[in-house]
Amino acid sequence: MSRRALKVLVELEFTAVSCPGVHLPDKDDLCLSMSFMGQARQSEGRPAVFPLLLHQRMTFEKIFRHAVDPGDIAVMLEYETVTFELVQLIPPVDDTLACFEEDA
Repeated sequence: MSRRALKVLVELEFTAVSCPGVHLPDKDDLCLSMSFMGQARQSEGRPAVFPLLLHQRMTFEKIFRHAVDPGDIAVMLEYETVTFELVQLIPPVDDTLACFEEDA
């Protein structure tokens, strides 16, 4: 019996985050955090100045076992949530400044 699986590879490139008129009192570095398909990625820390220039890629890969049709994957992704967070790297606990969630 042959096993079937489909792999989904999502690659996102981030260039900048803008927040017009925002000045942060804390000067600790900022990063962009993203969660998708049960995985989390975080950009490198950048100075707390807007626009936040990232120029980074985040790659998410997941193998859907027992999926035989790309349409099955599309249905499964309808139930996935993508979360973006703008995080200030303040020791000892990071501070989430903004959060955005959307269905995949």
